[in-house]
Amino acid sequence: MKNKIILEKIFRNFKNKNFYISDGKQKFHGPKINLLIKEKLKLIESFNLKGNSIAVLKNNCGSEYWINLLVALKLNFTIFPEIKKSNIYKYYKNIVYFNGKKIKVVKNKNIKKNNIINKFNLIFSSSGSTGDPKLILQKISFVCKNAQYVLKKIKFKKNKTFLMCIPYLFTSAICHFFACMISGTNFISIEKIMLPSNIKALLKRKKINYFGGPPLHSKWVIESTNNKLINFEKMISSGDFLAEDTINEYLKRKLNFDFYYMYGLSEVGGRFCINLIKNNEYKFFVGRPLNYMKIIKNSSLKGEIKIKSNNLYLGYYQKNNFALQKSTIYNTGDVG
Repeated sequence: MKNKIILEKIFRNFKNKNFYISDGKQKFHGPKINLLIKEKLKLIESFNLKGNSIAVLKNNCGSEYWINLLVALKLNFTIFPEIKKSNIYKYYKNIVYFNGKKIKVVKNKNIKKNNIINKFNLIFSSSGSTGDPKLILQKISFVCKNAQYVLKKIKFKKNKTFLMCIPYLFTSAICHFFACMISGTNFISIEKIMLPSNIKALLKRKKINYFGGPPLHSKWVIESTNNKLINFEKMISSGDFLAEDTINEYLKRKLNFDFYYMYGLSEVGGRFCINLIKNNEYKFFVGRPLNYMKIIKNSSLKGEIKIKSNNLYLGYYQKNNFALQKSTIYNTGDVG
């Protein structure tokens, strides 16, 4: 899917006056989002940028983070939710720093040319759980395709409201964001550290329909909700291992909202498997792969999970080196 089609799907929702993005404090409705995007586009136009550009997104700035991501998407910049400084900037003529409402441009006079950067327009940073964090070269079109396939499974609806409590620079957060933008689902994202009391209050006060967060937050939602919350319909747990106790508590209490467990990776552009937990029989099952990806079977019952897809990451950038993928198969390192 080309960027033009993605833009049409996403930006058409901003004509809806009821649609909004919020960080729990500020709320930007569709027309206001359009206005902010136009203002920032005009500001960037004044810098008279020529050549390739990388958008460095600073987090911890509320809804402005997502507005900035949309501006960078509109300009077809390479998008980099920055976790740490990187020498990848040397390949770009313009480094555009988005920090909340502030935009700073640094023009690189000694650009190092490399044709590889034309192949991707999104850079994820791995968590570094293996002790060796990497910059993952990806295409936004792959992430949006992933979001569309996820939506076929979980069916977000227009004018419903999704609450996300995940640091914005994580892969899962950006996947949730694109899913909401494509479907026209209102998007509330909160980056601060949450407590059980915070989540309980938000679920009641904000009339939340869908919730997405790590397994610990899923546990708190299950413990603090009941079937009287008639607006609450779906919960998504992703980003880490879901504890058996959490699943058992959900099944025992017979809560009337759908509970999804997602397994995904930055290298596959987001989600790989989705499991709708309904009963004891499949409670530890991570789900079947999305339609455009599949597992390469191992000879043994338990072995490394290998994923085959034409929409995998393009490669890694690390230590002054572009290491590109030469295969449509990704060895995850996970055992299953």
